[in-house]
Amino acid sequence: MASNPEAIRAQGQVLKAPSVEHWPWAMTFTWLRIGCVPLLSLLWLASGASWAVLSVLICACASDWLDGFLARRLNQCSELGAFLDPVADKLMVVSALLLLLSEHASLTAPILVIVIRELTVSALRAWRSPDQLRVDRLGKAKTAIQMLSLFLLVLADVIDSGALFSAGLVALWGAALLSVASLANYLRRLAAANCL
Repeated sequence: MASNPEAIRAQGQVLKAPSVEHWPWAMTFTWLRIGCVPLLSLLWLASGASWAVLSVLICACASDWLDGFLARRLNQCSELGAFLDPVADKLMVVSALLLLLSEHASLTAPILVIVIRELTVSALRAWRSPDQLRVDRLGKAKTAIQMLSLFLLVLADVIDSGALFSAGLVALWGAALLSVASLANYLRRLAAANCL
């Protein structure tokens, strides 16, 4: 039986779109999150922090949870999904952090720590099998705190709140500390497996 679309048409077979229950929902939300990165950047560059930017950020954060949930619930886990999910997270987080940094030099140190950690973990995952560096609870906590800090910092800019900005800065430093701890944990796991 033919597997590519041209061969299917040549044999007179009907090429059908996936049904709703077979649609790759988890991957769809991962790709949507990746698509949010240029949208977030364009909105920010057009008008700075805004309700639109905050909405895109919230949608991206929600899709991060949703794609994992759907992958498990609908049994749509795949190697590509396992690879793209953390890539989508890193693209969104690093983009949002750099956009915030463009307006707030006081965020330089924690953002630098987070970006260096993200690049290091990405390099380690490219070097070793992603199975050896699966996301653990510490990494998930780091991501949750990062998302919270981004939400607070952008909201603080939108409504011009110093108190919210301070809360966001504390959360960002918390995320930076968790970034270092989770990186150390990944390195410990690689060392224990004699991979370093």
